[in-house]
Amino acid sequence: MNSFPNPENTPKTPVSPDAIPAQTSPHANLTTILFDNDGVLVDTEILYFQASREILATIDIDLSHDQFVDLSLTQGASVFQLAANKGLTHDHIESLRTRRNERYSHLLHDVADSHVLPGVRETLTTLARHFRMGIVTGSRRDHFDIIHANSSLLPFFDFFITTEDYPREKPHPEPYLMGIEKAGVPAHQCIVIEDSQRGLASAVAAGLPCIMIRTPMSADQSFDSATHVVDSIYDIPPLLISETVTD
Repeated sequence: MNSFPNPENTPKTPVSPDAIPAQTSPHANLTTILFDNDGVLVDTEILYFQASREILATIDIDLSHDQFVDLSLTQGASVFQLAANKGLTHDHIESLRTRRNERYSHLLHDVADSHVLPGVRETLTTLARHFRMGIVTGSRRDHFDIIHANSSLLPFFDFFITTEDYPREKPHPEPYLMGIEKAGVPAHQCIVIEDSQRGLASAVAAGLPCIMIRTPMSADQSFDSATHVVDSIYDIPPLLISETVTD
């Protein structure tokens, strides 16, 4: 089975608010950060790829890394488009989708360690002193609940939105427009943290600035419309916390 390269595990020192240079941030008016979930907070996209690849293999489709990135992370399309291209019926495709979702649930349960990515807890601890935060995810609610059953991350957030909460998925702007509504603040007070081209397109279409985190999954994607592109979640607090914000 093909696999993605593992993320770099070189430890970085968490950024303390006191260590951030005293300068006025271009984002000084921000009050709310809207986070994507998979790939930003938790390392789960590889498991979703694995589940999709296993189920498509049962109908002789060999889902590649590049196909997954293009269809799922760039276009925001379903990998089962490949099954439709083979002429499978709607009912057959829905049966495959159900099996994939069940397999993904099992994979999430089977991972003994937390799915939380390195640096996330430290960064959220810093940002929570200054901003309200929410999660806007394309995950199903049942998968989201499994992922965060032992993550200890949800207390950092004021709200979360899953795919059942909106009719049109990323890259459509609707998820982040709903995030703005849920936050109850003007759009100019919000910023998005994403890791995929589809998420970036959704944020930009909603009129929001977006910070992109490069990951092994998204290394080759274009983020030209991003406000900032960073290599680690540790790089985010210095971009957002200004001398005008105090504890």
